[in-house]
Amino acid sequence: MSTEQSKQVVGDFLEAFSRGDVDAVVDGLHDDAQWWVLGSVEGLSGSYSKQQMAELLPNFTELYKSGALEIKQFTRSRESVVFTLAFPVMLLLIFGSVFDQEVAPGVPFTQYFVAGMVAAGLLVVGFQNLAIMIPIERDRGALKRLRGTPMPPVAYFIGKVLMVLAIGIAETALLLALAFTLYDVPVPGPAEWVTFAWVALLGITACTLCGVAF
Repeated sequence: MSTEQSKQVVGDFLEAFSRGDVDAVVDGLHDDAQWWVLGSVEGLSGSYSKQQMAELLPNFTELYKSGALEIKQFTRSRESVVFTLAFPVMLLLIFGSVFDQEVAPGVPFTQYFVAGMVAAGLLVVGFQNLAIMIPIERDRGALKRLRGTPMPPVAYFIGKVLMVLAIGIAETALLLALAFTLYDVPVPGPAEWVTFAWVALLGITACTLCGVAF
């Protein structure tokens, strides 16, 4: 098989996986393929053969639907959108327009402030949002109703995690876009982007875990 054919096979496999086509994904696996799912989540983590993956992949589709449902619920909540997503943006627009001095030689206030707003946004999305929404759903009896469905309990929390990741990425991208376009914040180089990515991922992971455990 040539390099181009290999790329085509991988591309078709990823496309099928992204649209949730379980049959196409399974057909793209070799008969001797072994799929390893990282972690220690009961009923999910471990090594799987092609046949076992054919039985497991529909659960991934359900997890995807759970995440999409959480995002839809978030966007339909006016309070969540305003105080979680829009509030850091409003603070950046207000204080970025008022203060234009340097906080250190060569470091303008907006460059300093946008970093704080990104961190605050991830904290609000990961910790505050989950720490409020999960108890509300428990008090309304939503968790009991979900427990009576075939959906595994881990799917509920994975849906929350997917929602946090999606909203966190959207909010971070919006804050950075405003900072680069309106306040002339210098665009970081490749090495700085890598550092930013793993620090942001570490931060939102810690905030999400604290929000779930609160």
